[in-house]
Amino acid sequence: MTVGSFLNFGVENAKRHFLKFLGLSVIAVVVLAIGFGISAAFAGLDEVGVIIGSLLVLFLSITISFGFLKNVLNLCRGEKINIMAFVHAKLMTILNFFVLMILITIILTIGYILLIIPGIILSVMLFPAPFLVIDRDMGPIDAIKESIKMTSGHKMDIFLGSFIGLLVANILSVFIITLIFTIPMSMFIYVYPYLQLTGQLDEAKKNLGANA
Repeated sequence: MTVGSFLNFGVENAKRHFLKFLGLSVIAVVVLAIGFGISAAFAGLDEVGVIIGSLLVLFLSITISFGFLKNVLNLCRGEKINIMAFVHAKLMTILNFFVLMILITIILTIGYILLIIPGIILSVMLFPAPFLVIDRDMGPIDAIKESIKMTSGHKMDIFLGSFIGLLVANILSVFIITLIFTIPMSMFIYVYPYLQLTGQLDEAKKNLGANA
């Protein structure tokens, strides 16, 4: 995993899929906007309504995040977008994803409070975990364990490739007109090491070439 390979994968997939990525983003924003509207209606009722509305927004946010990442993986692997991934995932999988995100937030918060370096190391070690729940339907603890195992011996490569790749994307984002390209580019850079570590990268590149 070289810095160039991160950038190349991000750029090539952004060029190929930026319209589909934009479509996914619009779907996510519209669904969340509807959720916030319903939440506001509940909040206007009473205290119970506030709680119900907040839980609704939380559930929608987790579900949308799950469906979005699932479809980004699909695009990288040359698969079709699955709109039903936004609304039709198994409840237990969504709950596993939710619990995992809470655990990761707690772990990273502790890491960054202790010192910046431990937080960065933990971020690298845990980045595959959400994908493992989405892609392999793992439980949160198993996903964390497998994530740590997968990244063993690759931490520096992942850090440098992701950091420099995302830095380039952020620099390009200074020009507002490029955001439509750099946002999907950043997401594909983020997915790249997961595909590499799980042995899916060659097939993904093959599909990318086949769909050229």
